[in-house]
Amino acid sequence: MRKRRPYSFKKQRRYRLRKKRVLFMVFLMLFILCFMFSARLLQSFQQLRNTEVWAQSLRDNTDECSGINFLLFGIDYWGATPIAERMVLIHESDSGFINAIFIPGDTVISKGDGAQVELLGRTYSTGGAELLVNKVQELLDMPVHHYFSLDYYGLSSITDSIGEVPTEKLPVLASRELLPRNKESIDGAELYSYFITWGTGEQPLQQLERQRRTLLYLLTALLERTKFWQIPRTISSLAAYIETDLSWRELTTIYRLYKSFSYDDVYLVMIPGEVGEGNKYIPDHDGIKEMSTLIKEGLYVPPSTVAVEVLNGCGVPGIAKTVAEKLRAEGFRIVNIDDAEHFNYHYTQVISRVSQMEPAKVVALQIPNADLLSEPLEDSRAQVTVIVGSNYPGTANPEDEENSD
Repeated sequence: MRKRRPYSFKKQRRYRLRKKRVLFMVFLMLFILCFMFSARLLQSFQQLRNTEVWAQSLRDNTDECSGINFLLFGIDYWGATPIAERMVLIHESDSGFINAIFIPGDTVISKGDGAQVELLGRTYSTGGAELLVNKVQELLDMPVHHYFSLDYYGLSSITDSIGEVPTEKLPVLASRELLPRNKESIDGAELYSYFITWGTGEQPLQQLERQRRTLLYLLTALLERTKFWQIPRTISSLAAYIETDLSWRELTTIYRLYKSFSYDDVYLVMIPGEVGEGNKYIPDHDGIKEMSTLIKEGLYVPPSTVAVEVLNGCGVPGIAKTVAEKLRAEGFRIVNIDDAEHFNYHYTQVISRVSQMEPAKVVALQIPNADLLSEPLEDSRAQVTVIVGSNYPGTANPEDEENSD
């Protein structure tokens, strides 16, 4: 027995040494694999990011703006020509309040020489994201700190990669006509059509919220169906449809915020202007300047906090109710609809009934051709009074009324 002890001890020691070497090699291989996977994952995220100097310098554009501005835009195609179909500038103030400025893709802008004009969305086809971002900054007189673009054609590819999408999973906020009848699921082409089409009676805010929920469902479904080791390849496939200046850390943070974000908590306003010939949107540059100044100074007021009364000052039947419904659709609280003391108001007036002018300024952005006045009244139910004059669109011009007297 004594002679066997040294032998058995040495054999056990050699076994332990071999076991340690094997474990070390296993851990080393796992470390190398994790390192390679992480590098590949970071590389795939990097494909989404525009690292050009102009894109990375956006975040340094402090200007005089309070808060951070994110420009979101979708890319669609006119034949084979890519265009920015619609844009939304999301402004988050230092206080945390969020404004969203809706910019139609067919907004008319100057080419620079002042003589010729073009459509804002078409600039993407000639100068890409850089030219589009610069044109948006010029139009709004506001800096863009970050941008994110989505090629809508990617929606079809994503849908086909995860299988057909159940219609019950898609939000319908205004009109059910967007979804095919008698179908329990839709393919990529049908989802693309559902995503970009305006529903009957659908407001811009409703469409944006519907698109947000749809994108969130597609992204969540894609990640759930992707194996852990397939994530880099999946992200690389998305790089063909996504472009941004954001880093992968910023993207993951924004994704978490996007899941809990809702456009219901945002004040959305379309840039001041009107629809012109050929459905082109003609911007009101004075109104845009006023809007941008308010936002940059952090003075923009949520419409749900503004009480408004609307008075008919021109005599056109139902005009006060029409204007009130327009303001109510934008989120303002309508506390009174009535006739003014007379019908001889040639010009529409937006009157502040409180000492602070900010609520009246926000209302005035929704009322074309209005004069902004300050006439505070104690114990007034309304913070703002709108008197609809005969220069309001759809009523007679003041000159016509004067000639008829």
